[in-house]
Amino acid sequence: MRAAGPSPSAATAAKPTKESRKELRKEYKHDLKKKIAELKREYRLRIASFGHAGDGNIHVNLMIDRQDVDELARAKRAEVMLFERVVALEGSISGEHGIGFTKAPYLGIELAPAEIALMKRVKAAFDPHGILNPGKIFPDEPA
Repeated sequence: MRAAGPSPSAATAAKPTKESRKELRKEYKHDLKKKIAELKREYRLRIASFGHAGDGNIHVNLMIDRQDVDELARAKRAEVMLFERVVALEGSISGEHGIGFTKAPYLGIELAPAEIALMKRVKAAFDPHGILNPGKIFPDEPA
């Protein structure tokens, strides 16, 4: 799937709130494209999507003016809706890059509490002093 990005003027006038990578089975790409169009209309946002058509990774950028408090709030709501839809389509909110600071608060959309607890135990086994990327994946971990 190849989607047109924002116009050059939109790209320079706005900065993305987050680049949200989605990894989906190829047959679900059309459903995601429809959801993105719906979010654009419902939340009045500029959204650019592009990616690796062959392996199912779609990069979605919510193009916002961070100084516009209303637009930022709409983008955050849209992002949750987007992540929920991606997971419902059997995709991952992290794609090929993993969870980082920006997606850590949304980890619970994709993983059950027991899975997150297991991940924390594995991290603690390899990093008992919490010095390796503190707060990077688990938002409740001290940074």
